[in-house]
Amino acid sequence: MVWMEWGELGSMNREELKLRTKCFALRVTRTVDALPRNTKGGVIAQPIVRSATGFASGYRAGCRTRSWTDWIDKIGWTLEEADEALLWLELTDEGGLLRVQRLTGLKQEAAELRAIFASIHKSSKSQIIMHKFIIQLMRKGSNLPGSSSADLNMTAWFSSCCRKVVRWPMHSDRN
Repeated sequence: MVWMEWGELGSMNREELKLRTKCFALRVTRTVDALPRNTKGGVIAQPIVRSATGFASGYRAGCRTRSWTDWIDKIGWTLEEADEALLWLELTDEGGLLRVQRLTGLKQEAAELRAIFASIHKSSKSQIIMHKFIIQLMRKGSNLPGSSSADLNMTAWFSSCCRKVVRWPMHSDRN
């Protein structure tokens, strides 16, 4: 999915995604309370809670970053945590530690969130690559397709490209 104007992701904005990840983390913590009080349950409980809460907090931190590189780094880390949460849910399911019905919705939500973060990460990396390419063209003073060097106002052209290609995913509500 491509970042839309000021952080809207398709039909889900960043606040809705924050809430969705937080609700997922809360659902996981409640589910972990139902794990058996044995060695297997204890081994799985901590990492599943850590990864589920970790990607909720990671996305929130990503929304507060101040640069593209920080944003891409945080979203990549969040993607890894989402994938890890799904792994621990699968192990819980396949290990027979909880009823399948209890885990099906959580596994589906974890897979959807992982797909969302993978899409955000991929599109963000593509946008930064395009941005760097445009900057290289500007530095080389290349004649760009469809424009003559005589009438090309580079500043206006660059501003126009940045507005079209690179959508900053953060909001201006930083404290």
